[in-house]
Amino acid sequence: MKTNLNSNIIRVNSPHTNITYSAFQDFMRLAEKEFNTRAKAQPGLYKSCKGKQLEQVTVDLLRDICPQTPFMPQNIQLVSGQQFPDIIASNAYGVEVKSTEKNQWTSTGSSIVESTRIAGVKRIYMLFGNLGSNPETFQCKPYEDVLYDVAVTHSPRYLIDMNLNPNDSIFRKMGTTYDNLRTSQDAVNQVRQYYIRKASLNNKKSMPWWLESDTQMSIQLWSSLSKKEKEILQSKMCILFSDDILSNKKEKYARVSLWLCAKYSILVYNARDCFSAGGQCSKVNGKELGYKVPQVVARYVEHAETIKKLLESPLEIKEEIQEFNPGIWDKNKEIYKNWLDQTSDFINRYVGRTVPFREWFEKEMVIS
Repeated sequence: MKTNLNSNIIRVNSPHTNITYSAFQDFMRLAEKEFNTRAKAQPGLYKSCKGKQLEQVTVDLLRDICPQTPFMPQNIQLVSGQQFPDIIASNAYGVEVKSTEKNQWTSTGSSIVESTRIAGVKRIYMLFGNLGSNPETFQCKPYEDVLYDVAVTHSPRYLIDMNLNPNDSIFRKMGTTYDNLRTSQDAVNQVRQYYIRKASLNNKKSMPWWLESDTQMSIQLWSSLSKKEKEILQSKMCILFSDDILSNKKEKYARVSLWLCAKYSILVYNARDCFSAGGQCSKVNGKELGYKVPQVVARYVEHAETIKKLLESPLEIKEEIQEFNPGIWDKNKEIYKNWLDQTSDFINRYVGRTVPFREWFEKEMVIS
């Protein structure tokens, strides 16, 4: 690479961004080599380094090797604290420092929401210290190439694997790029949708509760809710999960239970009891049918007023409809009609005969 280094200053804001980034890549490769050389020459040198100590050690080492690069020692800054990344070089590139006391190359990384990212930082490298090996060993790679998954501590965070094939990064799995995701206004929702799709493809009954921004900090029992609270939630269940509730699936209430826990922090011992306790009934809305239908049908009719209100002014439940029952969403506001058509089909299939569900639901009690 040929660059003008007459004054040993790299113009990172120049038009030659590929050249400057190439210089930074060389800088990081040199840093990795130097760390490993020093560790091998003096085993145990970094063994006791804690997080903050290793950050300062890294800054010192980077400054030491600056004369071999286009970067100036005074332009290597430790920011650390609540900002991301830990170190910046010439206000344009960053180094995030991670380490583990175990002999491994995996760890938990930073938050997927980079709200504390330092403005102007174009590219970031991960410098990772395996302090459990003998001697200690270091790797330095592009940040986005070593992030393979997302986990939760107090917030959704990336998982690091320094030996990861870049083709297996979380971004490749999601069909996006690191830069696209980090600059997106709905990064959390994109990650959430990925895990929902992943669970569905693997036929797993799971829901990423930790990505709910409005999840409560404590869990409450279904039995502790008021009658009105139960009414609203049961009505939402009817809207969102009829394909499960009105079916003979083995785990028909699994998604309902997960949804209550994930979205509302509510634990229900037996979600079936919300709808079908009592088995069969011969009355709907207080009128004799002359035959029996599953109790759940009567429950739907009981919630008719609330269901209709939610669907005729659906802003409150729009996102959940789009996520769990997108087939009824209609920009032309035919959501209520679409739901009624859909649910009528589910009811007839579930009952095993054609019943006038529309009339029952609209409280026009036609007895067949």
